[in-house]
Amino acid sequence: MPGARLVLSRVDGLPLELYVAGEGPPLVLLPPIWSTAPIWRAQIERLSAHHAVIVPHYPGYGRSAFDPSVATPERVAERLMRALDDLGHGGAFAVIGWSLGGMVAQRLAARHPERVRALVLVNTTARLDEDDSATRGVELLSGLVADFERGLLPFGPATQRAMRAQLEQGGQAGPSSLLMHYASETLRFDARAELGLIRAPTLIIQGAKDSLTPPSLGRLLYERIPGARYVELREGGHYVPLQHPERFNQLVEEHLRVLAPSAERAVSGG
Repeated sequence: MPGARLVLSRVDGLPLELYVAGEGPPLVLLPPIWSTAPIWRAQIERLSAHHAVIVPHYPGYGRSAFDPSVATPERVAERLMRALDDLGHGGAFAVIGWSLGGMVAQRLAARHPERVRALVLVNTTARLDEDDSATRGVELLSGLVADFERGLLPFGPATQRAMRAQLEQGGQAGPSSLLMHYASETLRFDARAELGLIRAPTLIIQGAKDSLTPPSLGRLLYERIPGARYVELREGGHYVPLQHPERFNQLVEEHLRVLAPSAERAVSGG
């Protein structure tokens, strides 16, 4: 995209790569497992018109160095805030977290409420499964592929090809050890005790046909996060931002606009 750039920040002595596009109030997009900035292309193109959109690449992806000690939702959240400070975004920011990214977003919003002015959680959970075995991790990764393919069925061949191309562009599967590391982190993650600490206005977007993080998990977030709103997309699977970008972008823009109308008008010149 014109004006977009990759920025390399050094946090804890390790490089952390961030994709940055647009100008305005900062908006952080946290991708799902095995994905980088291009998975958010439809959102970046739309939202960067009025925001400084920032997409971090998790340790092991792009030029972000991998070290198991920093490749956890908690450490990703902490290092991201320091990278944002380095970029000049030391104040509050909006966050959209999808799947694994939603786990990082929950840690940010619960542990640093002064930094998160708005929160959107997409097909994610506070606790995925009581079974955190390696076998369950393999099942989790297989489920991602199956859910994506099911989500393509309602679309024509041209749209299916375009979606597959975007997923391939945004996905960096990497070695199986890296994938299994993040799968294990999602299975160990448990933020249920912290959901009540979230103060940011929160929108939960859930795909009704998501078999990986089913609606029951999205509704748990809705029930436990104070004042949260819940929207369930009837035809959506785990890849809602990719499969239904127009509706998804509309929901996000409405959420951000209601929260900060004066800021949105200032950015758009209204």
